[in-house]
Amino acid sequence: MKFIVKLATPEGQKSRIVIADSRAEAMNIVCAEYATLYPTYAVIGCSF
Repeated sequence: MKFIVKLATPEGQKSRIVIADSRAEAMNIVCAEYATLYPTYAVIGCSF
């Protein structure tokens, strides 16, 4: 399934499209990626 994960980062709001089996997996993929890019961020939405 394709999920759109929205995040709030110090550089503003970002959206990321991820292919994953579940919503939790999609959020884990994006969080792992963004944790290396930004010291602080927050997931503000996940839809498909």
